[in-house]
Amino acid sequence: LGDVYKRQYTNNMVRNVSLHVIILFLTIILLATYIIYLWSSSFVKRIRKVQNHIINLPRDKYEVSYVDDSLDEIGELTRSIEEMRLEIGRNEKTKQEMLQNLSHDFKTPIAVIKSYAEAQQDGMVDEESSKIIIAQAEILKKKVNRLLQYNSLS
Repeated sequence: LGDVYKRQYTNNMVRNVSLHVIILFLTIILLATYIIYLWSSSFVKRIRKVQNHIINLPRDKYEVSYVDDSLDEIGELTRSIEEMRLEIGRNEKTKQEMLQNLSHDFKTPIAVIKSYAEAQQDGMVDEESSKIIIAQAEILKKKVNRLLQYNSLS
């Protein structure tokens, strides 16, 4: 009779321990799944912020900054994007200055050519005015060639 009780006790103990181990295992799996879900959700949210920032950069004229201060890869990526944004801003400023300078450089010979052509049209012509028109047209041609040459380099 003592052996029967010992076997029943052992069998009940094994069933109870097995049940507890299974419940503990399922609890750990559910908890791990929830933690991974929370982690991946925050990761995806951060990636979407970076994506939206990149998409909106041209619309915002490269003036809006966004840096994720974390020390992981996303933070490193946002710092690289910020460096790129600043470089694009500098390039845009240089381009605007260059266009303003080009406009000014082209206006002068065009104004001279126009004024001498109007003088010719009004009959106030001398031989010198044709030479000046040709010289200014040549200056303009050189500037256009330099611009085309510069454009082919970039």
